[in-house]
Amino acid sequence: MQRPFAPDAAVEEHYEFHAIEDGEEKHGHIVRACIIAVLGIGLTTIALLEPADHGLPKNDNLVPVSGRLMSHTGFDNNNYPRATSFRIAQISFFLDGHREKFSYFGRMGAPFMVQKQLCDGCMVTVWADAADHSANPIAFQIAVNGRVIRSYQDVKTAWIASNRYSKYFAATFLLCAMAVSLLILT
Repeated sequence: MQRPFAPDAAVEEHYEFHAIEDGEEKHGHIVRACIIAVLGIGLTTIALLEPADHGLPKNDNLVPVSGRLMSHTGFDNNNYPRATSFRIAQISFFLDGHREKFSYFGRMGAPFMVQKQLCDGCMVTVWADAADHSANPIAFQIAVNGRVIRSYQDVKTAWIASNRYSKYFAATFLLCAMAVSLLILT
């Protein structure tokens, strides 16, 4: 005759221990989700309070740099960006007599028009931030053969629009991600 199964004290203690452990684990997930939510809200608030022209130097701080265009890269002949990274629309170019590689980003507006106007050997003047001593200064205004093709005001308008758009996109994404994480973890 077979005896009905009766768990011994060690087995009962094992099940009790795992029940406590599972409760602590769930509590830990909730705490982590709350910390993520608070950090996300804080970062979103900081992003939304940052001025839209953040990173854009004042017009008074720009200095002109001139030279013949030695080479430039950016887009292929089909007007499609070569790169697939965040800085998808970036034009880089070198001027004769200067060792810096100047950059013009798509977020500054009209990258295809700028690319089309640049020609090797033409005289180019760029206005860069005087405080930027890096090897890759940003061109905030560009003139080709004495004609301004992208003014500081044009760049400023596009820069502010890009920052405003990206702020709200980031804020919406962060809030949705936090809401989903809270729903999943609770």
